[in-house]
Amino acid sequence: MIYEKKEETNSKYIFGVALLACVLIVELFYLYADFSKEFWGIKFVDVANIIAQFATAGAFYLGFHQYHRNKKVERQVVIVSECKNLILKMVAVSKEFNVGQETSFSNIKYCCTKLGNLGSDFDVLFTAVDEGIQKAIVRMHWQEMYFNELLHVMQGLELGPALSATGDNRSYYLLALEAARKKAKDEHVWEAFRKYHTSKTILTDYISAGLLAFKFDFADVYMFFLFFFESKHTNDYMYGSMSRLDARARAPMIAAIKDAYNIDIEKFTPNK
Repeated sequence: MIYEKKEETNSKYIFGVALLACVLIVELFYLYADFSKEFWGIKFVDVANIIAQFATAGAFYLGFHQYHRNKKVERQVVIVSECKNLILKMVAVSKEFNVGQETSFSNIKYCCTKLGNLGSDFDVLFTAVDEGIQKAIVRMHWQEMYFNELLHVMQGLELGPALSATGDNRSYYLLALEAARKKAKDEHVWEAFRKYHTSKTILTDYISAGLLAFKFDFADVYMFFLFFFESKHTNDYMYGSMSRLDARARAPMIAAIKDAYNIDIEKFTPNK
């Protein structure tokens, strides 16, 4: 399955192999060692009792092992189920974004904060899921949410309506837009990054001129970028996919907000 990582060699089998080797060594020792006559005077019932004790201990160990294995399976089922629930919540929040002419900064801040909190919870649970078919299915659901819902919404966010909602002068915006497009063309910006570059240029202009009263703080977008675009987290979610998650192409409007407000995500990204 493309979403499933290859299992590494499991160390739990080493104990069984070592035990089998010990049994073989004891049998060889028994067959070829030169014991004294007193040794063979041991009663058969004593030998049977020793074997029975080993069998009892072995049965207890197997029962104990099976109990813990069942508890572990139950725990994994609960964690996987909650991972799926969080993904459904992410889908619901993605649909709360106002796009097109309804785009607004306050709505972007609200939804990014909610998605960031959900992403944090999901990452904790996803890390606790053992590698296998269940984790592969969780990856599949996360990628479906990401490509079919979240990224579709990200492409629908528009800067013009968001600025208008803050009381922007329409004529100033049109002049800034024309200048930003010309700059992108002169600098030969790739088409995939054109919307990001234009939005960032306009936002930077507005902020420098003191024309934008609305403010984004570090906490407003940090968690969102960390758990939806930072490779240290998303690489595992994206296993089995060839896509690269560059926010400048995937979420140009929010990436422009992050850079225009000089919010440095990488500086505070924890090691994983």
